[in-house]
Amino acid sequence: MPVAKGGEWKLLLVRLNFAKYGLKEVRRIRWLEKIHSSHDAAFTLVELLLGLLIFSMIMQTISMSLRTYQSIEGRILEDRSQDWHLFLNLLEAELEHYTVEGIEGGRVYLKEPQSGKVSWIELNRGRLVKRPGWQTYLMEVDTWSAQWQGEFIYLEVSLANGQTYQGHIRVGGNP
Repeated sequence: MPVAKGGEWKLLLVRLNFAKYGLKEVRRIRWLEKIHSSHDAAFTLVELLLGLLIFSMIMQTISMSLRTYQSIEGRILEDRSQDWHLFLNLLEAELEHYTVEGIEGGRVYLKEPQSGKVSWIELNRGRLVKRPGWQTYLMEVDTWSAQWQGEFIYLEVSLANGQTYQGHIRVGGNP
């Protein structure tokens, strides 16, 4: 049997089929090959439109998901109320171990009862820190103020994102 290369195998197949099946059957085989080869070679317009529709729906879903994610992430990053509450809790716990000596010039002066060591809380480079040292209480702070109101220290903090928080912490008494 002869070996066919490239496109010659179809011609060889037709010749073998002609000898086996006859002219009428060979014509039917050629006609079927012609229909199938033209159909298999390309997509129909309906198939292309359907594929384009599915692709656009997937892209729309991805786009909406990204916008929703960015919106939620932005709101989470902008809302600093949890940071504010953590700051108040931390400062209140810290003040249990100190005596408040005074408030002046944007500083809250603290004194350790056992050692007599004085430290203060101040705004430094956008952070509320306890000095000496760099114990940070709250970051990204624009302004802050502290003042006595009876047994309480009243605090007001404006953050870099524009939010302003107010709160008070109970302490021993006005020095």
